[in-house]
Amino acid sequence: MTDAHRPRHFWLVCIGEPLPIDPGAERQLRMGVIARTLLDRGHQVTWWVSTFDHPYKRHRFASDTAVTVEPRYRLQLLHGSGYRTNVSLRRLLDHWQVAQSFRRLAADEPTPDLIFATVPTVELAATAASIGRARGIPVILDVRDLWPDALLDALPRALRPLGRPLLLPFTRQLRQAFRTAAGITAVSPSYLRWGLAHAGRPAGPADRVVPLGYPVPPEAHLDPAAASETLRALGVDPARKLVWFIGMFGHYYDLTTVIEAARILAGRGRSELQFVLSGQGHREAEWRAQAEGLPNVVFSGWVTTDQITALQRAAWAGLAAYTPAAPQSLPNKVFEYLAGGLPVLSSLGEDARELLARHDCGITYRAGDPADLVTAIESLLDDEAHHTRMAANSRTAFDEHYSATRVYGELAGFLEARAGDAHTADTPGRARLPA
Repeated sequence: MTDAHRPRHFWLVCIGEPLPIDPGAERQLRMGVIARTLLDRGHQVTWWVSTFDHPYKRHRFASDTAVTVEPRYRLQLLHGSGYRTNVSLRRLLDHWQVAQSFRRLAADEPTPDLIFATVPTVELAATAASIGRARGIPVILDVRDLWPDALLDALPRALRPLGRPLLLPFTRQLRQAFRTAAGITAVSPSYLRWGLAHAGRPAGPADRVVPLGYPVPPEAHLDPAAASETLRALGVDPARKLVWFIGMFGHYYDLTTVIEAARILAGRGRSELQFVLSGQGHREAEWRAQAEGLPNVVFSGWVTTDQITALQRAAWAGLAAYTPAAPQSLPNKVFEYLAGGLPVLSSLGEDARELLARHDCGITYRAGDPADLVTAIESLLDDEAHHTRMAANSRTAFDEHYSATRVYGELAGFLEARAGDAHTADTPGRARLPA
């Protein structure tokens, strides 16, 4: 066996995702799929995670706990105090506690060949970079979100000048982490530029965009009659053209614009359309009240994996509906719609706009502008060939570029190539990396 293909030990550092030990065996996301890909290639994986289940705001364990999932795959859960709301001092305290547990427990662990850590959290990324530098381990930081910038954006505009000084310690930590890391990956081009700006350097061979790979949709197990029944149970009319949104009803999502567009279209007699809004969150009551009485809007509630599959197969277009201030660049739902062969109606900025234009698989409308969303929808309604072409292009783009198998297979090869590279004394904070 050549050195390039020998088994390696990877540390993955990421909190906030579902774990393979969680009830219901929830679908694994980016880090969970990376772990599985590395295991299938013969490597050993230790995933450093939190005892706190972020989506459900509950603790998995009451203290630091190690769980062996299977041979060569271990979860090391790190305990923090937890938090009730996403933007809070308690969340910052929890992240600090988790990072302290990581530093303490990592000191007694055998040295891995590579650390792959996400941003956020700042504290875990900074700790991973510090451990890597001290022990000669290459560290790759993966930018998922623009943190702590997102914290500042969540504050009322009047309070942001006060927030900036408070977040300065996090910014300094982040800058040091990026400058120390051997390389940077990011889910979009703008996120990679953000990371490189913090690192204070141009892109190199160990920096790359790695989009959010989405698993190939499963083969249909429901016959058409059963699928229709599944949809009708959600209040969905499968005979209509379904404009589908799935996601959390939260801060940066904009269903206000979607509902007003539905109102305009209902007034124009476009009865062939139905807007299906799947999910839940703190804005649900507000949006349900806004849509009261509209004949073309249905809230399906939270949906199961089988229901998602049925909706994905029945939908006519997918909605990536975000506010003008949303920091998301290429979120998972874009790829979920592509996987279903759906034209994407998006209000996202440059990264998503460029992707949809490059593959001719969707339309970008002005965030917060119902009339512009109506124009986009009617352009597909009134030109069936246009819709058919975009739908085909969506699935082709997914198959060729964004399936989890392709994305994370390539990422695994990238990490293998960098595993074991040692930091050099002549270039502080950087690793000597292969081209």
